[in-house]
Amino acid sequence: MIACENASGGSTRLKKRVYPFLDEATREKAERYISFPNTAVDRIVPVQDHKDPLQVTVEPFYEWVIHRPALLKGFKEICALRGLS
Repeated sequence: MIACENASGGSTRLKKRVYPFLDEATREKAERYISFPNTAVDRIVPVQDHKDPLQVTVEPFYEWVIHRPALLKGFKEICALRGLS
């Protein structure tokens, strides 16, 4: 379960918010099958100087960093698909 936003520890926070709603048996099952790795999106947005305040320019480099040690054993690697429109 990945919180797809750039807050520090977003997935850990999500887990802390979700687990109180689960009964004990469901929490135990979730611990066996669900992980909450924290992530960060690395993409630089340089200083903007556009007439349209909604226009945003970003650098072409980007990376989605996933804290792999938090993933459960046997989890298949997440692959990025590029060139799709």
